[in-house]
Amino acid sequence: MNEAPLGKAGHDVDKIYVRERRASAPPKAERSRKSSLNKRVGLAKNGTLIHPSPRRGVYRSNSPGINVPFAADLWRLLHLDRALAVAHSNGCYRGRRMPITCEDLDRHLTGEIAIAFGVLRGSHALFAVLDVDALFRDLLGFIRKAAGAIGGEDLAAAIFCTGGSDDGRGKVIVTFAQPVPSNDARKLIMRLFGRVRASEPAQDLPSNKLSAYPQKKSGGVTRILGRNVARGGSLEKPFSLDGEPGLAHVRPLAPAKLAAILADSGPKILEWAKKRIETAWLRVEGTDTHFRWMIALAREAIRLYGVLRGRPAYDEWLDHIKAKSPELSFGSLKNADQRNVLDHGRERGWQYACERPNGWEPLQLQIRKGVPRGIVRLYYALVAYVLEKGLRPSGFGIDYERIALRAGCSKSTAYRWVRRAEELGFIVIHDRGSRRAKGARGQCTRLGLVCRGQTVEQVRASSG
Repeated sequence: MNEAPLGKAGHDVDKIYVRERRASAPPKAERSRKSSLNKRVGLAKNGTLIHPSPRRGVYRSNSPGINVPFAADLWRLLHLDRALAVAHSNGCYRGRRMPITCEDLDRHLTGEIAIAFGVLRGSHALFAVLDVDALFRDLLGFIRKAAGAIGGEDLAAAIFCTGGSDDGRGKVIVTFAQPVPSNDARKLIMRLFGRVRASEPAQDLPSNKLSAYPQKKSGGVTRILGRNVARGGSLEKPFSLDGEPGLAHVRPLAPAKLAAILADSGPKILEWAKKRIETAWLRVEGTDTHFRWMIALAREAIRLYGVLRGRPAYDEWLDHIKAKSPELSFGSLKNADQRNVLDHGRERGWQYACERPNGWEPLQLQIRKGVPRGIVRLYYALVAYVLEKGLRPSGFGIDYERIALRAGCSKSTAYRWVRRAEELGFIVIHDRGSRRAKGARGQCTRLGLVCRGQTVEQVRASSG
């Protein structure tokens, strides 16, 4: 035990006797850093924390140095040497974020203090978190399944879980081998968030009971392990998605694997485009038809890669078509024009597609007064789905589970929003679909988007 005697009237005596501690010292790089979350705590020469306040007497640290079994692993997995944190005060985690030391972490893990770690440092995420405030035990199986579907065993192995102040609460933490761009971390955790939100147990889960970090802008702070001081919770323990205790199972996600996961989640080239690229173009089809096809391929390249990265893909596709279409080098059947449309029409086709990337424009609901926020979210989620899949907005199939996943709501809420959007004239329900029955396949719902300059009747008529 570390102890220091006090003099008369509560003043410290000139000499302080501190017994030599035997606990293992923190990493060498951390020995000279002062505990930053409590400015009244000093660091003695041998690393022992003592409290200089005469009003509180002797400060006895329950955990000098890192001596919690999994503390060193946590320090490494969350990149806490780069993290900024804030201590619990007056029931919340507010105030200036500051660097932490190994002693800060140890005191946090043993419950002496409570610290919330900043998820971001600059433009990079140190880790990602899915925070569940209800039905955590019921959702664990779905979280495990979702992680496997998104990133296979590599993602599942990069995750550890913690409990909460009660059985309904818990956190899912995704670890990275090195800090990653915040946008990449957010894309990954929002994919997991969307799948969990659309799962059956989460249908009636209030929106404020499920959150994801990093959040937009500052990224947010979140407490990991330790205990919930405000609710008087017990010390929390880490475990894997399969229930294995501790952190020994964790294999942080490598940058290359994260990039592969995000690439797999992106849009794929559509079948019609593949067929158009691999099939020889014939003179008899006509220059006007070929030019329309070039515009369609340019729009597909923009959909897949954006304007900057889409142009090289567009040029590569047209070069491939030119090599497979020797007839286009012959003169035109109508006016004997010797030019190849893949050459002289290439730039015009690209410019036209850039000016009109969709061929249609969605409604500007975000600037209309009185439109419910949920309806706006639903409409633009469907717009994004149509653009990503390259579908016709006037008629496309989608099920309510996918709508819920896209809109970030439950299936029952998605159903209500679709009904309300139809009443307001923003979408058309062509077919409500049917449930799967024995011996018969179910049919998904067919919807149509009312776009700029269109009426509901026009969308209904063009759905065939």
